[in-house]
Amino acid sequence: MATPGLLTVPYEILVRIAVETACIDVLGPPAHLPALLATCRRIYNTLGRSSDLYARIFKAKFDVSAARRRFGPIALLSRSLTAQLKKYCVTLRRIRAGDIYAPTLPEDLWTVYLMLTECDGKNVVHLKEYAHLPDFADRLVRARLHENLTRAGWPVENTVNNLGLWILWMVTDAETLHSESREAREQLIRLILPFVICCFRYNAFHAADIHYALPLVRDELPELPHSIVTAHGAYPQYPDRAAVAQLTHFAQRVALARPPIAQAAQLLYFARRELGGFPVPLGIPEDRAHALARGEPTGPTRADYDEFNASPGARLLRWGAWGWREALSPAERAAADSAAPVPWPPAGAPLRPLSARFDADWERLAGCYDPWAAPATGLFARYARGALVGRWVGRMLLPQETSYMAMIQDPLLPGYFSENAPFSTFRPISLTLSEYHCVSPEEPVDFRTADNGLDEGVLNAYLPPLNMHVEPDAVTFTEHAHDPALRFQHRYESVVPGRPSSHSDETCAYCLHRAAHAGAARSARLAEIERAFEEAGLGREADEDEDEDEDEDEDMDGDADMDELEATVEEGPCHGVLDIVFTGTTEERHGDAWCHYMYYGRLREWDGLIVLVAVPVRAPSLLSFFLSFFLSRRLSLHSRPPPLPPPSFHSNDVNERFWGKWVFRGYLHAGQNFTGRWRHYAYDLFSPAYEGAFTLIRINNTLTAHAKFWPESNCPNRPLRPLLFLQPELLDLSFWLLRHAIDPGIDLPILRMTCHGCPRATRVARGTAGHGERGRPPILHPQLHFPFPRASSTSSKMEPQQETPPPPPPPILVLAGRLFDPRTRELVRDQAVAVDPRSGLVCDVRPLSEDDLDRVRAGARGVVDLRTATVLPGLVDAHVHFFLHPYAETSWNDQLTTEPLVERTVRAVNHARVTLLAGFTTVRDLGTEGAEDADLALRRCLSGAGALAPGPRYFCANRAVVPTGSYGPKGNLRVGEEGVQGIRGAEVADGVDECRKAVRRQIGAGADWIKIYADYRYRSRVADVSVRQSKANIATFQPDELQALIDTAHQCGAKVAAHASTPEAVRAVVDLGVDSVEHGHGIADAALFAHMAQRGTTWVPTLGAYYTLGRAPPADAWAGAQAAFALARASGVRIACGGDTGVFAHGDNALELRLMVRLGADWRDVLRGATLGGWECVRSAEWEGARGAARLRGVAEMREGRAEVGDNEMPFGVLARGFSADLVATTGDLEADFEAAVSPGSISFVMKAGKVYKKDGLPVY
Repeated sequence: MATPGLLTVPYEILVRIAVETACIDVLGPPAHLPALLATCRRIYNTLGRSSDLYARIFKAKFDVSAARRRFGPIALLSRSLTAQLKKYCVTLRRIRAGDIYAPTLPEDLWTVYLMLTECDGKNVVHLKEYAHLPDFADRLVRARLHENLTRAGWPVENTVNNLGLWILWMVTDAETLHSESREAREQLIRLILPFVICCFRYNAFHAADIHYALPLVRDELPELPHSIVTAHGAYPQYPDRAAVAQLTHFAQRVALARPPIAQAAQLLYFARRELGGFPVPLGIPEDRAHALARGEPTGPTRADYDEFNASPGARLLRWGAWGWREALSPAERAAADSAAPVPWPPAGAPLRPLSARFDADWERLAGCYDPWAAPATGLFARYARGALVGRWVGRMLLPQETSYMAMIQDPLLPGYFSENAPFSTFRPISLTLSEYHCVSPEEPVDFRTADNGLDEGVLNAYLPPLNMHVEPDAVTFTEHAHDPALRFQHRYESVVPGRPSSHSDETCAYCLHRAAHAGAARSARLAEIERAFEEAGLGREADEDEDEDEDEDEDMDGDADMDELEATVEEGPCHGVLDIVFTGTTEERHGDAWCHYMYYGRLREWDGLIVLVAVPVRAPSLLSFFLSFFLSRRLSLHSRPPPLPPPSFHSNDVNERFWGKWVFRGYLHAGQNFTGRWRHYAYDLFSPAYEGAFTLIRINNTLTAHAKFWPESNCPNRPLRPLLFLQPELLDLSFWLLRHAIDPGIDLPILRMTCHGCPRATRVARGTAGHGERGRPPILHPQLHFPFPRASSTSSKMEPQQETPPPPPPPILVLAGRLFDPRTRELVRDQAVAVDPRSGLVCDVRPLSEDDLDRVRAGARGVVDLRTATVLPGLVDAHVHFFLHPYAETSWNDQLTTEPLVERTVRAVNHARVTLLAGFTTVRDLGTEGAEDADLALRRCLSGAGALAPGPRYFCANRAVVPTGSYGPKGNLRVGEEGVQGIRGAEVADGVDECRKAVRRQIGAGADWIKIYADYRYRSRVADVSVRQSKANIATFQPDELQALIDTAHQCGAKVAAHASTPEAVRAVVDLGVDSVEHGHGIADAALFAHMAQRGTTWVPTLGAYYTLGRAPPADAWAGAQAAFALARASGVRIACGGDTGVFAHGDNALELRLMVRLGADWRDVLRGATLGGWECVRSAEWEGARGAARLRGVAEMREGRAEVGDNEMPFGVLARGFSADLVATTGDLEADFEAAVSPGSISFVMKAGKVYKKDGLPVY
């Protein structure tokens, strides 16, 4: 009796065993299957060539529903799935290998992209967990996106770049987005920014938006029409016709258009920029009720900001579960397996596979690559009907208009290009949309072609001049005609999720035609499919001639496939939709915050392009007044509107100056992100316009678009028929002028478009040029706030309309005859420094060009001509005391005990002013010397764009920390008390606990630095009996106290400066990790300076104080300081310039620099220590160590502006991209007469953080 074995197992069971073996490891290729096939020759012959086996493996491992919907059952034939399994396995292995320069990369990226668009839950698991696709895509984009720049410096569109960005977007999830480092995020944004901002160069649509009727007719337009050739190519833009991929997918040959790179870049950009949200400005109302109580009816409130930040502008894709289909009931599974196209998301339960959200995207790529060719699929396959119904929120990116338009004329990518050049801001969008379908037998509205034969009305959403009546359930268009009998009407019914349309098989023209020709159509379809099988070698005759050795079951599978194919060749159900239009409004509460708008639009069926026109409206109550009037009666020949009521929003409407009319064009991606471009209406259609990017997402609380806008009529004798006023030439005017636009005797003419020229010229001809001129919308920027003006009156009297504010200023251009670079210690001739005044950062430093000189000769604004001067970074004084003035005027003791705090504070404000005008844009104040915490309040007054007083960037150390008995002032009556009448020059702390407490208190109060006294003149009271002992510097704190002071400060993120004069005190604090040593005139050992250099400690020698005071006895202090400075220069220790200014006059801070040069230092080294070296000394701990080094590497990405990080966190000390624009100019010659060149009288120009404080030698604040 034969032993039962594997060879005796029936074929079906053997296939099941093989499938289970292949799925032992469900991820990746079927790695365990070869071992089974190698068991013996018969098993190999039985299974190795079985397409049925590989088809089952494919179905077990990968998603198939999308292929069935897009190709039909032919895609699920065993041989089709076998070929696709091989393709997927090879691609997964290649991606897993991680070679971003593989020669097969374009083909692999197409396969990955299509796998993602076909994913119901399985494909993405293979790609993420087996192939590690997210890391691969991230590396690919960062390494290759800017790899092949054009000669003008622009990144290019190609298969690798386009698909790489789309794949990176599709696999981005919340976890990876939030775990991405700031440096990595900013690097990616910098890479994709040209695709986001430069709309004039990178196309975003499958055909130019001027066309509505597509495909084009080649007899009429044999070539793509262009109106102008710009510096960036022909306009209008069309996709590259060579960028069409010919692929084999599921054994079918398909041509696919390359997805536009711009929209993937926009999604990636918005998803990252909105991570931190937008800061809520101080002082704004909590909510609308609070705003009304304050007399501020419009403008954003805290509640509006919170709601805006809660909704992303770009929604990340979510992927389904692996076994989603098994969880369905039989009925649900049948619905999910249906290949019939339905809207996304469908009404009712979400039974459609997740891949159905990409069906419209697939149809767009597969059918819209040739403007002269019609897509093979039916009407509206590229848009999911009903998908736009509901409330949408998002953001617009608005580059500064003047700078943006200037870029169009320049073929080169500017070296300073960034989000700050052109300065770009965000604006929130919130709208509620309704969708209307023209259902057969209704006839759709036609379109109007301009006289030049090109424009088909995109600026008016492809709608011709018609009257439009919006009703609760429909919108009706009425054509203009003097004869009422010729006023044809076109009715579009509203789309309500879950409610069936009015479509009927008995009235639909297409259904009647299909029924009459059903038999012939089915035969033709079967013949077409049979031809496809024969071309693939799968015809019936070919099956009969197959090799007799081939397994019979395989032939049976082929017949079963054909039977299944024949059973499903019927066309899908007809929906009867012939055209789609949209209307919408801004909800009242969002309009009060950001601006009231009405929207109307139309769908371009060829590729699913959505075009919406946004029209600003004023007061809702005034709108309701007009609606009520026109609801109550029809206008007669001589009828006039009744007297107008006062508007509800008059001079208090802070959004009035931000109005503008916008045209949005874009696609709906994956059924959830409406992404595209906006353009301003007031630009010629046939040349590049002012435009930018936007993204919108739908949120859950959906309302019909007319629920909040079109009010019900109170007139009992007239049916409800609200009217929508839409006159593009007049809609940017006040409603006070609306009565002049009404033509007597007919309905309001609406949707009137200008088909040629600039619409702005039309407004000028009508005498309305002063109204709504290219209004600028409300702007938001991460970490920036531009306050809205407060209402000046609550009177109902109408005040004159405010002027539209100017756009953000363009970069300031400083032309330098010579520029000092502290990094190289060299003077560079003829340089141009571009400064962004909003962020306060340097955009670019480059050689002077002839264009720069032309701007000077033309007297252009924003150009500072310093070609006869020497420009250097703002100077830094690392040791000042603003609350002291020269001891020659008043002794230190008397200043503390006889001058009131108010007087000392006023003096400090004046000291800040003269210091800044002397060219010192940054100081570190190391102690208020009895003025308590006044330095913290002074810092607030000197900081920010709206500083109350001019002054340098101000780092403060609050009160120095000393032990009992060591410091003054000291009285003569009660010698045992600290201070005089409660005035103490420093904060007293004894013991480890008090030391820690003092440091924590000061840091908690806001100190930038902690200053400690490591030694001091402890025995000053014995001066009458022992002069030398009274002048001796004696150690103050015990080692454990010093350790506690320094460690606690470092733990809290603050750096420590130590007053130390003797070698013993200096070594003690250096060993404990102090950050800077002040004074040190007693150091006579070069080894100690070398030790400081090794530890990275900065020395601030305060030569100015010794020079001023040391000429009186004991003169050895000045002599010791000179000797110490000589040793330090030879040791390589880091030296910062700080003169202990306040001991001598503020404004003469450069005395320290002059003394260093007198003592033999090279003036270049001195300037380096007073600029970049000053920043390295005084900067916060956030810039130190590995973290600081990483942050420094990203400075050029322009994210360290004042609004983002604050005055004291900005990098400065060098004039380079991304550093603070702290810039001074001297009329002197640094090489010939350094001392004169740095004196206050030679400083002719001072700029701090992009703001000019001194020009032509005079203050300008």
